[in-house]
Amino acid sequence: MRETRVQRWSARLVMAGAVVAVLFPLAWVLRVATKTEDGFIREPASLVGEITLANFAAAWSAVDLGGAIRDSLSITIPGALLATVVGTLAGYAFAKLRLPVRRLLMGLAVGGLTIPVAALVVPQFDQALDLGYLDTHIGLIVVYGSFFASWTTLFFYSFFRDLPDDLLEAAAIDGATARQGFRRIALPLAAPAVAVGFVLNLFLQWSELLLGLIMLPSGDVRTAMTAVASFSTQFRTGGPLTAAAAIIVAIPVFLLFIGAQRWLRAEIFGGSIKG
Repeated sequence: MRETRVQRWSARLVMAGAVVAVLFPLAWVLRVATKTEDGFIREPASLVGEITLANFAAAWSAVDLGGAIRDSLSITIPGALLATVVGTLAGYAFAKLRLPVRRLLMGLAVGGLTIPVAALVVPQFDQALDLGYLDTHIGLIVVYGSFFASWTTLFFYSFFRDLPDDLLEAAAIDGATARQGFRRIALPLAAPAVAVGFVLNLFLQWSELLLGLIMLPSGDVRTAMTAVASFSTQFRTGGPLTAAAAIIVAIPVFLLFIGAQRWLRAEIFGGSIKG
């Protein structure tokens, strides 16, 4: 069935609308970040007026954004790795192994996605205080890895479910154990999906705010997002400095997505394994 001219132009209009919907807020944040303080106070929503880049230097030094970015990297990279490893193993087990309580465990994984973060902060804070991992890198790494493992498990369950059983059965006939089948067959085929899972986990953990505020109360260790949030609390600056700080902390994630485009396109847009 050939695409008509109306359908073609309708698709183009929808795509153009989507592009505008995404780019306009980004352009507005960039414009706010380059406004002077007086210009922002007089006309906060205006896209014209004086332009300055001094806000980026001021935001960088006001809350030690460099230190916050280093802390975020030292927390979110291991946290994303932990969530990806747990999700890969659990997703494969749910999809390919005969587990007596698989439905129960799958229900718990789905339930982990339905629980709002706000419902967990008080018990999580009390537990961290009792066990002594409050205000530490390792504490937030474990919390992030555990919390984001639920969606990662379902992601890899969907991937491994489409993996042809014939490949694993042939390996078993040749004498391979279940562990060897996973390590030598399933895992190499899942390499693009593992890369995507790690990138998405890193993005989600980098952007997370509430758990970072609860688990790092002293401010000696802070994530990039909690540093940005401090502009509207401790420093009360808001406006241009907040926008400038938000752009700065978004740069590492932006560079990560640029570098991971090959895996993102291959897995998310290319589909999964075909039997």
